[in-house]
Amino acid sequence: MEQTPEISVISPVYNSEGNVPELVQRLHEVLGAITPLYEIILVDDFSNDLSADVIAKMRDEDDRVKGIFHHQNIGQHPSILHGLMNSSGNVCIVMDCDLQDPPEAITQMFMALGPTDDAVFALRKKTYNSAYQRYLSKLFYISLSLMSGNRLPGEIANYGIYRRAVISKLFDARYRYFLFPLAVRKYARQSKTFEVEHARRFSGKSTYTIGKAGKLAITAILANSIFGFTFRKRTAQEIVGDNL
Repeated sequence: MEQTPEISVISPVYNSEGNVPELVQRLHEVLGAITPLYEIILVDDFSNDLSADVIAKMRDEDDRVKGIFHHQNIGQHPSILHGLMNSSGNVCIVMDCDLQDPPEAITQMFMALGPTDDAVFALRKKTYNSAYQRYLSKLFYISLSLMSGNRLPGEIANYGIYRRAVISKLFDARYRYFLFPLAVRKYARQSKTFEVEHARRFSGKSTYTIGKAGKLAITAILANSIFGFTFRKRTAQEIVGDNL
């Protein structure tokens, strides 16, 4: 009888064939020291490199690795939601696949998760983005915080540990626009932050261009502003779509 995982790691993947094997190897080392019951869920968002093939090979070699393969590109945050919807761990970890979120920090964050905590958010101590990119990121989070009424520090993104009770609420809610950091903070009533050294990207270049980041920022801010009535609220299933 297959046992339910204690920990589920969800990582969206897009054009990261050089990052995924290193990510999975380091996750095995870290998670294996915490519990033998874990799963690693990699969500390939219609990559145009060999990411899907790499994920499929690792999935076939180790049943702790799960692969979700999209037939069209739906974006990072819906991909996170899709991975969470297919997870079963009592605790979920969300992280990017480029290893700027160091897997080794999971051990300390897991230990910091108290019995009454809903989440532990990774607080990035250092980034390697340009001053211009850091300025745009700060402006985005300030604007989104003001529009949504929820404070979103620019040093905190997706990386963190979240209890199943909080994650389950994401599936029942309806959204004008799904942005994971904003959605999960709405339900994580008691949380902590844990400082994590933000690392350099392990392989390849970021697929987040200034144009893509700008489009994401404008859409998210509008959807969470007084103009948000133009965005229909959708369920989690509608966001990820059918048969992806």
